[in-house]
Amino acid sequence: YVIGQADAKRAVANALRNRWRRQQLEEELRAEIMPRNMLMVGPTGVGKTEIARRLAKLVDAPFIKVEATKFTEVGFHGRDVDSIIRDLLEMAMTRQRSRLEDELRPKATEAAEEQILNALIGPMSAQSDKDTWLAHLRAKLLDDRQIKVEVPVTDNDLYPEWVGGGSDSRKPPQIRVIQVPVAGGAGSRQMEKRTMTVAEARQKLVQV
Repeated sequence: YVIGQADAKRAVANALRNRWRRQQLEEELRAEIMPRNMLMVGPTGVGKTEIARRLAKLVDAPFIKVEATKFTEVGFHGRDVDSIIRDLLEMAMTRQRSRLEDELRPKATEAAEEQILNALIGPMSAQSDKDTWLAHLRAKLLDDRQIKVEVPVTDNDLYPEWVGGGSDSRKPPQIRVIQVPVAGGAGSRQMEKRTMTVAEARQKLVQV
């Protein structure tokens, strides 16, 4: 809770409300309303950072704190300034990935267990056998067994890569290449069978 600064808190609350109201409009009307960003000015210790931090938490948005003074040395355009946007993007991607993993973990765990059981005893096994092996699997009695499972060739297609650029601030900003796999069809990630322990397969398949 931020003590004091009632006017500042009211101003950011109104700005956030206006943003939300704009999002509820139809596309044509939304284009006619320009969203406004916020710039808080004041001496050290009055609560600017904490207000921004709490606001980001309320809307579940990424938040970073940087010392912007050093960025003015090379101007407002360049690799150093662009790194602020890069850090925000990376934080947002990490948060969203973590959120999706938490939401999908039960289904992912169930699918991973089924794939491991198929590798251990085959997909045509009786249900009673599957139940027995599943109990052993969940009790981690089979973690040291070696199995072959199908996993993506690499995970690089899920993560961004930086190409070009360098340490010299006079060089153009680095280009971020993000490859997003398309579910199904020719755009699917290439899969291959790998030999690993049940414990490794469980962790790998849940992440996939």
